Amino acid sequence: RATIVDGNEPFYLNSAADRRSLRMRPGASVTSPPLCVTADMPHLRFLARSGARGRLGVTVRLHAADGQVVGSSSRVVDGADHQSWAPTQNIDLATERLDVDEAAYVDIRFKSHGDWQIDDIFVDPYAR
Repeated sequence: RATIVDGNEPFYLNSAADRRSLRMRPGASVTSPPLCVTADMPHLRFLARSGARGRLGVTVRLHAADGQVVGSSSRVVDGADHQSWAPTQNIDLATERLDVDEAAYVDIRFKSHGDWQIDDIFVDPYAR
C-alpha cells in the first residue's frame, strides 16, 4: 500500500514548504501521472529513504504522442544506499529514441520490495 505521509526529505529541494512524501510498504506499487519529455531530457532522479534490506523497482515507459509505448527502461534502487534520505542514481527515460523536436511522455512505475519513502521526482534535474 502506498500513502502520503508527514515527513519530507531534509534538503527541501522542491520547496521549503514541503512537509510530506510518499510511503510505500512492501509489495506496494504506484504509477506516476504522465510527464512530458523531449530528447534533451535523458533521465530523472528522486530522493528516497529505506531500510538496508529493501529494494525499489523503477520502470519507465516512454509513450509517443499517440499513446503507443516506444521505449522503456528499468532500474533497481538498493536500500543499502538509502538508509537516510539520498538522491538516486540517474534513471534513463529512453528519450534517445525521440527526434530533436519531438515531445512525448513517460510514466514511472515504482514497485516496493521493502519499506520506502520517496519524494521530489525531477526530470532532467541538472537543467534546474
